[in-house]
Formats: sequence, structure tokens, C-alpha cells
Amino acid sequence: MTLTEFMAAQLDEDEAKAEDLIKQLTALRGTLQSPKSLGRITPGWHSPTEAIAMCTQALADIAAKRAIIDCHEPRHHPDQGQGFPAWDECMGCGGDGKGDWPCETVLIVASVYRGRPGWQTAWEVKA
Repeated sequence: MTLTEFMAAQLDEDEAKAEDLIKQLTALRGTLQSPKSLGRITPGWHSPTEAIAMCTQALADIAAKRAIIDCHEPRHHPDQGQGFPAWDECMGCGGDGKGDWPCETVLIVASVYRGRPGWQTAWEVKA
């Protein structure tokens, strides 16, 4: 699995969870706003409206991560022979042959998923 594939899978998973939680909270908000439950809050001490706002913020964060990764997409250079091996270049940082991919920006964005299955030590941020 490539880092691009790994990141797409993690972001898709997080997005699906946040969207599902928004649906559940929206339904719960309707229940809690009935006269029988008026004034109650959800577990975790957040009102459904506050929890929906947090999920909406998580979705915005996911969209921002996707945009950063899109700006730093790799361009593959095949083996040209003559001592020049194949390599990947970051189009956001390089474009001039100086930015190897994955670049530090992509590695930093990806680092929040370090503990998830499929993470590779090659994706660690270089100090």
C-alpha cells in the first residue's frame, strides 16, 4: 500500500464516522428537544448541537488534509538509464527536481495516523 492509498483510506474512514455521528446526533437532537426531554444533554457533557459542530469541524479538517495532499501530489520519473534511477517528486515542494516525495508536509499530515494498521515506518517524519 502506498502512502497516498493509506491516507485516502484513513480520511475516508474518518469522514464516514463523522458523517454517521452527525446523522445520529441529528436524530438524537430531535428526541431531546421533545417536551419530555427538554434541557437534557448527550453523554460527554455536550449538547447534540455542540457535538454536531465538533463533527462538522472534523469534516473540515479532513477536507483540509485532502487539499494539502492534493497540492503535494507525486509525479513519477521513470528510470532513464545512465545512472538516473526512477524517483518520485513532490509537485508542491519541488517541480524543479529538488522535492522528493513523500515530502515533509505530507509526512506531517500523515503522522496523525501513525498508530493505525497499515502504517509504515518509512513514513515517519525525518528529524
